[in-house]
Amino acid sequence: MNAAPPDIPLLVVEDLTVRFAAESGSIVANDRVSLAVRRGETLGIVGESGSGKSVLCRAILRLLPSPPATITATTLAFEGRDLLGLDEPSLCAMRGRDIAMVFQNPMTSLDPVQPIISQVMEPLRLHRGFSRRAARAAAIELLDRVGIASASARCDEYPHQWSGGMLQRASIAMAMAAEPKLLLADEPTTALDVTIQDQILALLLDLQRETGMAMVLVSHDMGVIAESSDRLGVMYAGRLVETGTTREVFEGPAHPYSRGLLDSIPRAEERVRRLRTIPGQPPDLSLRQPGCSFAPRCAVASDDCSLGIPSPRAVAPGHTTLCRHPERAAPMHRMEAVG
Repeated sequence: MNAAPPDIPLLVVEDLTVRFAAESGSIVANDRVSLAVRRGETLGIVGESGSGKSVLCRAILRLLPSPPATITATTLAFEGRDLLGLDEPSLCAMRGRDIAMVFQNPMTSLDPVQPIISQVMEPLRLHRGFSRRAARAAAIELLDRVGIASASARCDEYPHQWSGGMLQRASIAMAMAAEPKLLLADEPTTALDVTIQDQILALLLDLQRETGMAMVLVSHDMGVIAESSDRLGVMYAGRLVETGTTREVFEGPAHPYSRGLLDSIPRAEERVRRLRTIPGQPPDLSLRQPGCSFAPRCAVASDDCSLGIPSPRAVAPGHTTLCRHPERAAPMHRMEAVG
């Protein structure tokens, strides 16, 4: 099939819902999520732990076991191809070649009994048809490219012999091996110290500029998102509660949850005894209540916030919110404060 025209989004997701069967009933981890990713752009997805960000990435690649997971969508398409309609051989051919993923914890995403070089070679042989000798040379070059010192001498070592930062670099090398058009980066810097986080993030952005790939960058760090994404989706309780350009959301949040996340960012010019936090806890997804999921934690909620699920509301072209009262999430921030 021919690639979609440049003006057509690379990835289109409409009304994606992911349910997990459990003894207590159905758990809705993603609830009618809609998004689009265009060629070369970075879409940031931000939200607290448990908001459904990782499930969303795995659902796009159909990596969730079924059962217990059930994925439904009006549209889940990559370059016009229906991902829900693909059989397993077609999915295997697409994963890594067209869409690749960098997982949150490289210690669990890498095979502990296989040398690093073998794992980086695999997509080169599977998707690009390299011979073993050519794949080994290309894999070493990739490890060099992602900043592994003495890659040719250390590539035959096993994951337990490498640090967390080195393993994340190896994971990125694996993901980039087949030159994918879209990279799903699921909190790729979470388990690393601050210095290594900056290096990994800079590496991903450099690779993106070199290859022109699109990227979905998942994080709970608003600073990372501010520095790295073109557009932003704020996720809460499995729903995208706000979407827009990163600057629009940072400078004019249209959902109280987005404002709460921005308020929680410490600022050097402010001297406070305690950091600002969002009161309460995220909801139990197995006990989903009618109305806005954020209403029990929202300082500006009103009675009508509990009357059914809010519909997406445009506050500007390309900037939408699920809040019934976006005017209550008044602009309070500028990107330079966190960027």
